[in-house]
Amino acid sequence: MINSDIALETVSLSKNYGSLAVTRDVSIRLERGARHALIGPNGAGKSTLIHQLTGVLRPDDGRVMLNGLDVTDHSVEQRVKLGLSRTFQINTLFKEFTPLESVTLAILERTGTAGKLFASARRESAAIDEAISIVRSIGLSDKDARRRVADLPYGRQRMVEIALALASKPKVLLLDEPAAGIPADESADIFNVIANLPEDVAVLFVEHDMELVFRFAKKITVLVSGALFFEGSPEAVAASDEVRKIYLGDKSHV
Repeated sequence: MINSDIALETVSLSKNYGSLAVTRDVSIRLERGARHALIGPNGAGKSTLIHQLTGVLRPDDGRVMLNGLDVTDHSVEQRVKLGLSRTFQINTLFKEFTPLESVTLAILERTGTAGKLFASARRESAAIDEAISIVRSIGLSDKDARRRVADLPYGRQRMVEIALALASKPKVLLLDEPAAGIPADESADIFNVIANLPEDVAVLFVEHDMELVFRFAKKITVLVSGALFFEGSPEAVAASDEVRKIYLGDKSHV
């Protein structure tokens, strides 16, 4: 029986590289609208797990369930169409466009009209209107929305990456270190955007900044050596002696 409250689920997911187990029997659930953080030491298997969720890597064992559908054998593109999206760093092509142009192109790609010479003006106008709405929802000013992406501060470029992911109308959004390399004030802006994403979009994010994790996550999964080590609320994670010893150290974060 399908649980309609579960947006994304892994069932005993495992991946090996030769004799090295990079994910081991990992089972996690993201409820609809979740704000779920994935943390762990370097080499814990976080990126490998994300790649298995998106379809970049196929697990050796286990299943990936998206909205109750087994998508383990589905391609990246098929998963995107079914509502699973992730952010990627903007490539050189998109950097020459404005955020508004970039998001409009992504919407036209989603609707299958990108590059079609005789696409209706009405459909293109609707795509532009949707792009304006998305760009505004991530906090970009109208001025920034019309600047070249390459001319925006790095933090704003990362926000455009989120906007591009939103153009696919995801039900599940995966973010791999969205604040990496960004000054503290700009990283807070990015996480404010994440916190205010539509309530029906489940978000799984990988992040090393524990202050941001504790501030914005409602649930935290801790991976260690490819296995699920601990899972719970931010308060439970911060209070765990085991997590503090192996990952957080002796610092108090809450």
